[in-house]
Amino acid sequence: MPYLGNEVAPLVQALEGKELKLDNDGDSSIQASADDQIDFKTGGTDRLQIQSTAGNNVVIADGLTLTNGNIALANGHGISFSATSDASGMTSELLDNYEEGTWTPVLTLGGATTGINYSQQTGRYTRVGDVVHVFFVILLSSKGSASGNGQITGFPFSVGVGNTAGTIYQDRISITGPMGIYTSSGTDFTLYNQGSGANSNVADGSFADNSYLAGNITYPI
Repeated sequence: MPYLGNEVAPLVQALEGKELKLDNDGDSSIQASADDQIDFKTGGTDRLQIQSTAGNNVVIADGLTLTNGNIALANGHGISFSATSDASGMTSELLDNYEEGTWTPVLTLGGATTGINYSQQTGRYTRVGDVVHVFFVILLSSKGSASGNGQITGFPFSVGVGNTAGTIYQDRISITGPMGIYTSSGTDFTLYNQGSGANSNVADGSFADNSYLAGNITYPI
C-alpha cells in the first residue's frame, strides 16, 4: 500500500467545516464543525453530536437502543434526573447505585447461636441508591440452647439514618401479638413483641424447634 501521508493532510483541510454527504438525496451526513463539534445526521435530522463540552461531550437527539451488552458507569457516577422538578428537600438527583443479591439471615439468642439449626435460611436484597429492600425466611429445625433476646443478624448493609422498624410474619413462636423488628444502626435487628399494649423483647423461651420467621423490610443506608 502506498504511503498516503502527503495526500491525507490536504483532504482533511478540504473537509474542515464541510458536510460529508453519505446518501443519494443528501440528507444523511457527517459534518466536522469549526467549533470543535462533529454532527451526525440521518433523514435530514441531527441524531448525534460529539463536542468538547465538559460533562456533555456526547449528545443524542432521540432514544438509544442497545441490541446487546450493558451500560457500564464509572464508580460514583450514574443517571442524572436533574431535568425533573424537585421537592424542597432535594439533596441529590443522581441514581448512582443498583445492586441485587443474596444474604444469610442468622437468628441469635442473647448474641449466641449455640445449637441453632435451620431447615430453611434464605435472604435476598435489592439496593436502589441509598435504599435497601430485604426479604428473608428462617425455619428452625432446632432452637438450640442459647438464651437471651432474639435478633436477626447479617443484614447486607448497615442502617444509615435513624431507627428502622418493620412487622414480620411468624409462626410457632409463643408471643401475645404481632412480631416487630427494629434497629437504630448496624446490621443486627432486634425482635420484639407488639402485643399486650407494650413492646417487649422476644426471648429464647418463645421459640420452638420448628419456629418460622419471614419478613420484607425496607431501610435507608
